[in-house]
Amino acid sequence: MKPDMDAKIFVLPMISFEWTAVDESLLQYLSHERQKKVNRFYFQSDKRLSLYAALLTRMELSLALNQPPVSLVFDTDKNQKPCLRDTDHLYFNLSHTKGLILLGIASSPIGVDVEGNQKPAFDIMTNYFHEDEVRYITDVSSEKEKSERFFHVWTKKEALTKYLGSGLHNHLKKINTQDISLQPDFTTWSYESFICSVYSKTPLKEKPTIVAEADVVNFFRTL
Repeated sequence: MKPDMDAKIFVLPMISFEWTAVDESLLQYLSHERQKKVNRFYFQSDKRLSLYAALLTRMELSLALNQPPVSLVFDTDKNQKPCLRDTDHLYFNLSHTKGLILLGIASSPIGVDVEGNQKPAFDIMTNYFHEDEVRYITDVSSEKEKSERFFHVWTKKEALTKYLGSGLHNHLKKINTQDISLQPDFTTWSYESFICSVYSKTPLKEKPTIVAEADVVNFFRTL
């Protein structure tokens, strides 16, 4: 990926929640540290999410850099954000929830978040949401629209904090995603029953690319 290229977003729907022999064979393409992380999960659905999130990241970075996926070495930066070692012109961020993985890659820092649009925790708003955000959510009578607005705010807040770096979750209430100065760098959309948000100052001009589990499997099987 060239430094001046637009940001790219990848969406991977998870169609199965059962760990298979194919999944087990794909572990070999991850670092030993990541393999241990995947295997620490008790539930098969969580193991698969962790596995395919790591594989999707490795695959798309490999394609962007035109480098073999096994040659990529991951690290963390000064803010404890995942990064590629020895690469200072390519940034990525990852989020997943049950049923969906979201990956963003850009030539400048980027933050992404995805949440299922179900059962919003309205009771946390007074502790974690700015008063402008609370007003935005409660300023409608429709419960469906309130729910959508809740997750729009939540995913934007998470995407922004991930863009900025770690250690900011203690200050979530001070972050106002309704600030007009932030709006040009937010992109939020719905995908099936999920709400996704991206925060990036690199232009996001292309629609998200939908990646299938089979695409990931076939990529690594042909190495």
